[in-house]
Amino acid sequence: MKNVDIWYLYQFPLPEPAYAQTRKSAYLNQIGRVLSNAILLFYENSIIGICRKKDFDPQDSSSIKKLQDMLNHLSMNVFVSYSFSKFTELSVAYNQCLLMKEYIPVSLNSIRQFQEFFQQILYGVLEEKTSLKGFCHPTILSLWNAGGILVLPLQSETASSPTIFPLTSAT
Repeated sequence: MKNVDIWYLYQFPLPEPAYAQTRKSAYLNQIGRVLSNAILLFYENSIIGICRKKDFDPQDSSSIKKLQDMLNHLSMNVFVSYSFSKFTELSVAYNQCLLMKEYIPVSLNSIRQFQEFFQQILYGVLEEKTSLKGFCHPTILSLWNAGGILVLPLQSETASSPTIFPLTSAT
């Protein structure tokens, strides 16, 4: 069996004054200290980091703490793609970060991971590109508007009624 690396793409949008080359280099240096062994580059007013999970795991609490400390020090945000294993998927990972920038509210020094916000992004895209009223069953739409989602029991379960779970907000 072939050993497959798992990768993540990190997008660090640069603050407006950071466009000077000296500031960009300072940010790059600090990010490189946290994302060791990452491929780092400048792209569209952002620093992009491409890093293997085994070098920096965005699900690991100690890794998150290191990243959060750096973001607090630099007053930056980061968007983290879903994991991928082929470099041909880089454009998908980058687009995931762009979708988070567009549809997810960002507070200063925040870490936004695509897997945490997938549902919110999906609804945002669907609402913008199509009419949710035409896309969803009226019961589902009313639950969405009421702040809950409907989960139907599996056929093997004995529960006779659906359960409503509240949606979490992305603040």
